[in-house]
Amino acid sequence: MLLKIRTERDKQTAVDYINKLPDKPYDVSIKLHKQTRTCPQNRLYWMWINAISKDTGNEPDDLHDYFGSKYLPKIAVKMFGGDILDKNISTTQLNTAEFTAYLEKIQIFASAELGIILPNPDDKYFEQMADYYSDKF
Repeated sequence: MLLKIRTERDKQTAVDYINKLPDKPYDVSIKLHKQTRTCPQNRLYWMWINAISKDTGNEPDDLHDYFGSKYLPKIAVKMFGGDILDKNISTTQLNTAEFTAYLEKIQIFASAELGIILPNPDDKYFEQMADYYSDKF
């Protein structure tokens, strides 16, 4: 069972639940909740990927892989025979702060290396850009 604790009442509900369990052995795991990337962040990311794709001619999925390999942390996965596979974590595993940092790196790269100015949600013409790329994400 997964119990999400967001309030003092939730905490008390979890304690009450544990206190009512039959006298048997249990494994209990508690981890700090991390807010994963938000839907608006993800929409912005794919709008940017599509803008870069349109200006460079690179496929969106290739750009997604490129930026992932350039800016996402790597994890080592132990394979059979002791071999180690280094792979990037997925953007779906990033929390909101990590995803914001990832977006900032892409925005800086696009500007400095490609001469592409990517719009921010608070820009005057952001809605027009979002409409322009809406059929692509």
